[in-house]
Amino acid sequence: MKVDISSLDKIEKKTHLVDEKKLNKKPRWLRVKLPTGQNFRNLRKLVDKHRLHTICESGNCPNMGECWGAGTATFMILGNICTRSCGFCAVATGKPKSLDWAEPERVARSVKLMNVKHCVITSVDRDDLEDGGAGMWVNTINAVRRLSPTTTLETLIPLMLVFSCISLCAFGFFSSIFFMISSFMFLTVLLS
Repeated sequence: MKVDISSLDKIEKKTHLVDEKKLNKKPRWLRVKLPTGQNFRNLRKLVDKHRLHTICESGNCPNMGECWGAGTATFMILGNICTRSCGFCAVATGKPKSLDWAEPERVARSVKLMNVKHCVITSVDRDDLEDGGAGMWVNTINAVRRLSPTTTLETLIPLMLVFSCISLCAFGFFSSIFFMISSFMFLTVLLS
């Protein structure tokens, strides 16, 4: 009996493709959902209207649709261009624009409009500024506290600014800073 080798090659190639498809299929928990829903649209409008920056957008976060769909976001202050170029970060690097001193009020109004119970604020690094942006941090925290006094704050402050901010802020700010310092130290030890 004569075997047609070309048909065996075709079968082998098809089997290989099927196996390859199985290997490339991502588990459900790893798949990113497209941003949809009324909460997402409302937050998108708010961010655009108040000219705000979020780490969700600037950092190309794959979970943005899920978080924004739930009505939460992490505000990023001091612009959206960082003066550093960390290998793990997707935020744009370059020469930042001048500071927008109205930004703290816009962030605070947005927190109030969103009726946020827990607000997360982070920033780009601003090595181009004499104070590194500590003054802007203080203004933003004070503005959020003034307009939304019951909102808790989680502040992800660049380590080089922590002590500058402590010296400029009220005592109520300490808990957030010390949480960030202890988290940073834990991660440093863990990754060492």
